[in-house]
Formats: sequence, C-alpha cells, structure tokens
Amino acid sequence: MDFFRLRKVLTAWYGAQNPAIRADHAERLAAKVQAWAKTAGAADYDLDLLTTLAHLLPVRTQVLATAANRGTLEAFLVEQGWPPLRCRELFHSLERLPDKPKLPEELLVADADTLQQFGVLGFARQLAICTERGLSLADCAEAILRSLSRKIHTPVGQLEAQKPRQVLRELVAELKRALG
Repeated sequence: MDFFRLRKVLTAWYGAQNPAIRADHAERLAAKVQAWAKTAGAADYDLDLLTTLAHLLPVRTQVLATAANRGTLEAFLVEQGWPPLRCRELFHSLERLPDKPKLPEELLVADADTLQQFGVLGFARQLAICTERGLSLADCAEAILRSLSRKIHTPVGQLEAQKPRQVLRELVAELKRALG
C-alpha cells in the first residue's frame, strides 16, 4: 500500500477538520498501532488494514458521509490492489470504530485512538475540540472526564493507558480548581 498517496487522497477531508484533528494525528495513530502489532507479532495482523484504519479513523465521518466519498476511497484502494470485498470489510470496520471494534486490527486502532485522548496532548486536543464547539471550560472538563471511561480492549493498550490516564485526571482536577 502506498500510504503517501493515501494521505494525498485524504488531504481534503483532513483540511475540513478542526485544528485538533489533522493528518499528524493519524500519523501518530498509525505509528502506535504498527508498533503494537510488531510487539504482539505482526503475523497476527493485516498491517495494510491496520495502518489504513489508523489513517481513516480521524476522518471516518467524512469517508462514510456520502457514496461519492466511499467511491473515491474504494477506487484508490482497488488501484492499490485491494479486492472490492476487502474494501467493503474496511468500510464495515470504519462503521464499528471506535466504539464497537470486532476484528483484532479494529481493537488495536480503537485502543490507540482512546490512548491519544489521554495525557497532556490528549488534554490539549480535547480542549481545542470543546472550545471549537463553543463549550465552556467546565463542560470541557466534564467531557474529558467522560473520555476516561472509554474501554481499552487489548493488554498492550491497558498497560500503556495507566500513566496517561492519571496525567489526564490530574490535569482535569487542576482545571476544575482553577475554575473554582
């Protein structure tokens, strides 16, 4: 798979996102799932599917929004050698993510996405998203706390989530203290 070309296909969809959701977010997500897959045994995962899902998850609503968008992506994937059935499986995976992952690749991507909501960078991203939506800082703090309850599906994700979750809790507590 030519991921450089995939990023070019996705450029317009990423450009339509708020500043907290850009292509670099997808790059971090893809790097995380690839590293986890190598740790767990890459032979157990379809690395093209895994990496493609990681690149698509942040723009999944745009991808799934219209038949034209799906068609654009499917045409690219078929050009890359994916059969139509595999493309449909990818779209089903996008429909399940991030809340109802089923396949092993989906579980890793969902966990990596959840993990990116934790820690200092996750805190900053979530504040940017909330403020762009016009929410107050108090409402942002509550939304961030709700993200802490997202399920982590894999052992590697659970292990890595412990420290960033605690950092996020501390940052939200500090924000709440500052708000009075």
